[in-house]
Amino acid sequence: MRVSPRRQRSSLTVISESPRTQRVDRLIVERGLAESRHKAVALLMAGLVSIDGKTVSKPGTQVPSGSRITVKRPRHG
Repeated sequence: MRVSPRRQRSSLTVISESPRTQRVDRLIVERGLAESRHKAVALLMAGLVSIDGKTVSKPGTQVPSGSRITVKRPRHG
């Protein structure tokens, strides 16, 4: 796992380095961007996850190797 050197306070980006495609919800948990698949699904459904700049909302979306996954942090206000 590589973490983007340009970490922003509002989001975190990782690069998928798996040799095969993976479900985005599982990948988010494996990379430490969410504590559980339940929380990963909540982030996805809230529109806070993108793959290579395209927002995704379905937990079963397949992520090819080399893709950039960005998770925006939910705003608490």
